[in-house]
Amino acid sequence: MRFLENLFSAFEAFHGDLNNLAKRIHENTEAIKNSDDSQQDHAIPNPLPLVVPEGIEYRKSASDKKSDSDYQDKSLFWQRWTFFALVVYAVFTLMIYCATKKSADAADSAANTAHQALLDTRAIYRPFIVVKDVPVKVDKVAKKFNYSVIVTNASDVPARNLVGSCQVFLGKNEVGKRDPLKPQIVGARQSFYLCGAQLAGPEFLAVMGGINLSVYISDTYDGPATGNYKHCEEVKYEKDFSRFENAGECDPSKPFPQ
Repeated sequence: MRFLENLFSAFEAFHGDLNNLAKRIHENTEAIKNSDDSQQDHAIPNPLPLVVPEGIEYRKSASDKKSDSDYQDKSLFWQRWTFFALVVYAVFTLMIYCATKKSADAADSAANTAHQALLDTRAIYRPFIVVKDVPVKVDKVAKKFNYSVIVTNASDVPARNLVGSCQVFLGKNEVGKRDPLKPQIVGARQSFYLCGAQLAGPEFLAVMGGINLSVYISDTYDGPATGNYKHCEEVKYEKDFSRFENAGECDPSKPFPQ
């Protein structure tokens, strides 16, 4: 029982010493703050030193140093690893880009080669009728607009039994309708006049006023033992350039204008 009383008394004394130490540390801290704020040099009471066995202080200091060293080593390790990972990522990204570009260039080259081969095949093994030119003559004094459609066989193989026709539309109204040509043979690389017309009076004024003028050229023809071919193209008059421009393919099975 007496042992417990002595232990309790010692604990109370130790607790009182800790309170006094905390009070002195607080007073010294406040004094330092006041000194920094007022920029005055005056003596600061020394805090009551905490008496701790030397061995404990030495072991604590060594542990702190080891922890700092371990932290720095780990930080350096992860910094180096992150840099290495970024370099590897950049290298792989560059390799993927180069491989993709090479594949795209190869695909473009293959597509161009295939397209050219197709054209060459058409030129060698079958006739190929296309619009070559649509010359225009405009007489503003006489108020007359003349045009001619010239087509050509862009092949080394003649086209047999070619039947061609032209349908002309001013806006949505058909003008200058012509009957289809009689079947004819078109030789290799041969060009010929397919159709043409003259627009005058109100039609001339409509064309000069910017109303859309379209010509639909369609034809059928035979090749050597390969059956029947169909061709349909649309050309449009561009007033700003005073010429006809190719507007692409058309479908002769559907009504015009398209």
